[in-house]
Amino acid sequence: MVNHSSIFCLLYLFWSKLPLTSIYDHSIFEAFSKVVQKIIPQLPTLENLLNLLITNCGVEKSFLFDVVSRVYLAADAGPVDARSYELASDMIDVAVDVSCIYGVKEENQETAYGQAFDHDSSSVIKLSNEMVLYLKQVNSYLALVCLIRAENFKKKGLIDHNIEQFKSALTQVFYSPRQPVDQQPAEA
Repeated sequence: MVNHSSIFCLLYLFWSKLPLTSIYDHSIFEAFSKVVQKIIPQLPTLENLLNLLITNCGVEKSFLFDVVSRVYLAADAGPVDARSYELASDMIDVAVDVSCIYGVKEENQETAYGQAFDHDSSSVIKLSNEMVLYLKQVNSYLALVCLIRAENFKKKGLIDHNIEQFKSALTQVFYSPRQPVDQQPAEA
């Protein structure tokens, strides 16, 4: 027979580990981000790539977002504060909205969302606190959003070059051909 107090204790332990969320702010997306990150086997590699990017470019914070869901798949090693996440998520909303309104519709695109982004899309928003939000599309579904100090953004060419290297490495992480387990080379 199951004791009601033990069920209560188990439920308390389960629910106490979940963060409080709301559908009225970004907390629900941040919670989903943390859940999704737990099932991505490449997460340590993604974090290392983002750490290299922020080190080489003078970036304060970087996120790799799924554009459609607004869930971030990875962030650099620094702590993720709610304000930075909200700014990055809102940056994607602004870029999608502006692209849908003013973007050029191509004949082979069926949905309004499909025309909003391609692999060359980017957006820059300068904030009043001497920070710059920089969005660079990685592919049709992923975008890199960086928070950069205005004085570091003066080296935009270097930042763009490093982001291209990041995109190339990301492609290798997700799309590199893998050998089936039974065809792995034998160790000597």
